[in-house]
Amino acid sequence: MLNSFFNWLSNEEPPTKVLEVRSENYISRPIHYRDDSMLLYGPKASSDKRNPKDKYYEIILQKPFTESLHQMYSLYRCENKEESEERFIVFKEKIPVYVRITKDCTVPSLQKLCDILGKNKSWTIAHMVAYFGQSELLNHPDIQKHINDIAIQSGNVRMVQSLISMNCSLDIIDREGNSVYHYAAASNKEIVNAIASKSLNSLNIFNKQGYTPLHMACLANAPDCVRALLLAGADA
Repeated sequence: MLNSFFNWLSNEEPPTKVLEVRSENYISRPIHYRDDSMLLYGPKASSDKRNPKDKYYEIILQKPFTESLHQMYSLYRCENKEESEERFIVFKEKIPVYVRITKDCTVPSLQKLCDILGKNKSWTIAHMVAYFGQSELLNHPDIQKHINDIAIQSGNVRMVQSLISMNCSLDIIDREGNSVYHYAAASNKEIVNAIASKSLNSLNIFNKQGYTPLHMACLANAPDCVRALLLAGADA
């Protein structure tokens, strides 16, 4: 509340609010890092008191050149160099790719992306697609990697059903020996049933910790998943 009051007094926007800006306003700002369409501007050496933004590190996303040569988006502003660099690393690896795939580069969509990545820094593009329920993007090669497990972990039944209808493999085992059933065991019965309707091959396998999907459902205290696994034929 107090921070909001001071922001109002100084006419400064919240540091995480996505803003549409113009390139000419950054001509005199030093570029701290650049990666494709993402830039991290540093503060001006001699800050102009009339422009409070000059004191910040600022993460900028350039709009695709096919749309505009001058429009950009300010994604994050912070006086702390380390925090800005950390946020830049998270953003640069995901936001440009996501924008290229979805072809959605607007303030509202970027705000959602920045907010969710601010809370989940380790998320991949596939995590975001699963979270936003964008099943129409599942065929994109940048999304296919690990999408099965992510969709199941997110509890997104519609996404899982879409994957099944596309004949995505349900028999992949990860490095820890977990199958799709191990992940589904802590999700919901609808996902277990959807997977069971397609393949039962990995229903009773043990992971490297010695647990079957049924064990995982019990450990997760998920009685609906336990019942669904038993009805599907789980016996270990």
